[in-house]
Amino acid sequence: MRWNMEIRKATKLPDLKERLVSEGFDIDDSPPEVFQAVLKRAVAKWAKVVREAKVKVE
Repeated sequence: MRWNMEIRKATKLPDLKERLVSEGFDIDDSPPEVFQAVLKRAVAKWAKVVREAKVKVE
């Protein structure tokens, strides 16, 4: 949780926020639980794509 708190604090710094946005980042001040849910959905989605496409590691 501390890591999340420090990142949230850093992304509120005007210079850093401006640079991140200019690089295409979408600054979201969500709590860690929201990010965890987003990751779970993404993993499930891409796992299905990999399974259905029968992707093999070479």
